[in-house]
Amino acid sequence: MRKLIGAAALALFLLAVGTRPLLAQETGKKLTLTEKETVLGKLAENKEMRAISISTDYNHLAVLSQKGEKYLVSVDGAPSKEYEWIVARSLTFSADGKHSAYVVQQGDTMFAVVDGKDGKAYREIASSNIVFSPVGARYAYYARPKAGGKWVVVIDGEESKEFDQVGNLSFSPDGK
Repeated sequence: MRKLIGAAALALFLLAVGTRPLLAQETGKKLTLTEKETVLGKLAENKEMRAISISTDYNHLAVLSQKGEKYLVSVDGAPSKEYEWIVARSLTFSADGKHSAYVVQQGDTMFAVVDGKDGKAYREIASSNIVFSPVGARYAYYARPKAGGKWVVVIDGEESKEFDQVGNLSFSPDGK
């Protein structure tokens, strides 16, 4: 994937330059493209892998796997505890890749796991909406405490007042 991105970036650069000679060529200096290889972890060598998520900085990997009747997430090779169900599309990382989160379902309840710590149980969590602030470790998602009830927004583990409806969540650029 990194080779493809690097090749695409080089192709776009060369197209942008067009027939104009490169400054590096004019001065006789060499223009080199180097590639850095980063090992994100080892993928399971079985058919139990269900989903993967790569951090936006390409330095961290989360792998959702099934182990017997249970599910677990390995972040950078470190496995979580096992759960009844993990929502595959909920795997996410913060912008800097230092924090991870996903949604778990155990029986009739759901909870978010942020940085390996189980959050409060709710009747329902909108599974694909865990968001991190652009800077720092702040996170937010919305959940229903009881079936058919109103929604609350959970910010850094603290609940807001109840709402009839909620939309997309986001933080301001400064993380507030």
